[in-house]
Amino acid sequence: MISRVFAEKVLFDVAGMEVDNTPEGGLRFFALRRPDVGGLAEGFGPDGQAAALTVTFDRTGAGREMRKLLTAQEPGAAGLEFRDDEAFVAFTRQLRVCVHALPEKIEDGALNNEDDSEFDPALEETEAEALRKERRGQDLYRRRLEAVWSGRCAVTGISAKTVLRASHAKAWKDCRTGSERVSGFNGLLLCANLDALFDKHEITFSPEGDLLVSKTLSDEDKRLLGLDHPIRIALQPEHEPFMKWHREQFEAREKNA
Repeated sequence: MISRVFAEKVLFDVAGMEVDNTPEGGLRFFALRRPDVGGLAEGFGPDGQAAALTVTFDRTGAGREMRKLLTAQEPGAAGLEFRDDEAFVAFTRQLRVCVHALPEKIEDGALNNEDDSEFDPALEETEAEALRKERRGQDLYRRRLEAVWSGRCAVTGISAKTVLRASHAKAWKDCRTGSERVSGFNGLLLCANLDALFDKHEITFSPEGDLLVSKTLSDEDKRLLGLDHPIRIALQPEHEPFMKWHREQFEAREKNA
């Protein structure tokens, strides 16, 4: 048997993973060093014990590379199963080694849209199903943003996770496909105050990455927020379809202000 508490501690201490509980009672993990590497540990009962703990990796380029590296050590690494603490600890040690062995740039990697169709809008789904889908998608979306922005606020450079938010440029509800919803280019990693402004279309960015601030913000508020001077962020061409949509909402709001 493997306890949830033990698995969480070992994933963090030995493998160097950030770990969160999932609504279904499992553990979601991703590498602190490589946010594009993540997966799930599942199989815990109501008592927090797992007779057979199963680990699977996200279906991304980085996830595929991880499975290749682990398969060389462990057959069937796409869905590894563990039944005792010793075996799980040995796996987490190997996991840490494999994370460090991954190439810095992986083609068709964490930002690909290959497996994103599960997040497509579905008319027939129930409210509960839609909520579960959104939770999974938001988790993946945040990790993709962290990979794009190296875990730092796009504007300030702050890296403290407690104040960072995954800000959509094109809102989840307005996206037509799962690929749009969880694209790592559909938004910015922002500290909480900037996230609130971005979400309400009180700030946006030009195609070149220059900050645009709403006329509804006073000069004093701009000064206190640190937005009273020119700011440019490093947008990539892939950001532009989403940022164009966001600018249109910003411009509509300005006209009505």
